[in-house]
Amino acid sequence: MRGSAMVDASRLSEQTHEHLLSLIETGELRPGDLLEERALAARLNVSRTPIRAALSRLVGEGLVDRAPNGLLTVTELGLEDFAQLIQFRRLLEGEAALQAAGKIPEAELGSLIDRIEGAMASPDPSEHWRLDDELHALVARYCANRWLGRSVTTVRRLIRMCNVEKLPHRFNETCMEHLAILRALQETNGDLARECMRNHIDQVRLGFLKLLSMR
Repeated sequence: MRGSAMVDASRLSEQTHEHLLSLIETGELRPGDLLEERALAARLNVSRTPIRAALSRLVGEGLVDRAPNGLLTVTELGLEDFAQLIQFRRLLEGEAALQAAGKIPEAELGSLIDRIEGAMASPDPSEHWRLDDELHALVARYCANRWLGRSVTTVRRLIRMCNVEKLPHRFNETCMEHLAILRALQETNGDLARECMRNHIDQVRLGFLKLLSMR
């Protein structure tokens, strides 16, 4: 295969992976859904080769399960998985925050701080969750360890698949926790950034426990 053809094939495989990932994250492909190469290839208008590569990657990321008989399904996760994943997330993102300190451009930190403060003044749930994603993606991107960054992203995706509700009652608290993380990063204080990130994730876990106890 020539160089240009290899690049095109790699790009198509990456695009197919992102498309399938989007279908899973938006719930168009739901936990437990059977994933059949031929049907997915027709749905995405690609050949089965990039579908096969993308599915194998999703299996490796834990987002798709492969049964002993070879059947592939979207991973089904529950509360026990959530408890284990959020503990793992605490370890990963705490370390990522430590490593990212001193590496994130001041302009990006300042912009995100301003937008979070603005969101607190005029609450909008959709904007709140966008800012939440941006903060955690920023830390993952600048942690200077691509495997750590990828792991953070994958674990956050898995947590979204655990069928747990978001916590609207923690809007202001979450914003304050995010600001504490960002200000520690502004100060290039890695140890403080790590502790602020760990505290934030601890509070998320406690918030879910409180919500469950009220049911």
